[in-house]
Amino acid sequence: SHTNQIAFCNLDQLIFLIEAFFKFILRNVVKKCVEELDFFEKIKNKRLIEMGKSPIDLKANLEKIVDSDFVVIEYAEVIKTLITHQKENKAHFDDKNIFYGMDLKTEHERYICEVVYNCPTIIKNYPKDLKAFYMKVNDDGETVAALDLLVPGIGELIGGRFERLIMFIADLDNIKDTIPFPRAHLHN
Repeated sequence: SHTNQIAFCNLDQLIFLIEAFFKFILRNVVKKCVEELDFFEKIKNKRLIEMGKSPIDLKANLEKIVDSDFVVIEYAEVIKTLITHQKENKAHFDDKNIFYGMDLKTEHERYICEVVYNCPTIIKNYPKDLKAFYMKVNDDGETVAALDLLVPGIGELIGGRFERLIMFIADLDNIKDTIPFPRAHLHN
């Protein structure tokens, strides 16, 4: 057996790999996990109908993601968009203090990928003060070759934890529902 690895790739190659890998996972889930998707869809639709909302087609939603092109945008452009939309009253955030160099909150991430682009969105080239010291500094000396993959319904998916992928696929509202062995205080 062997392990496939990627080393010495640049940011654009990494973006290509992440999009391809994410779509590969979704394609296989749609193909091989029909019963599980039906189960999650049934739970979600029961809750949506109780709230007076339209039911979803989970498989179709995942297939739409597989067939879509991901948006790739610079961190600086995201900040400009958030500031502009807030000034034009298109967006209303709990955290209204938006500025270059801020760590984006979930509400900002979700707004970008759900409202602005309505598809998975990759934000790249973050200010170096926001990311780990070992990130490759770009030629401008101010940003680093780093990225986050944002998906509708969740916000940051890559750059975060594995549980967020399960949360996205199953269309769950709470990340706690994805953890197979929940951690509890004073329990081993």
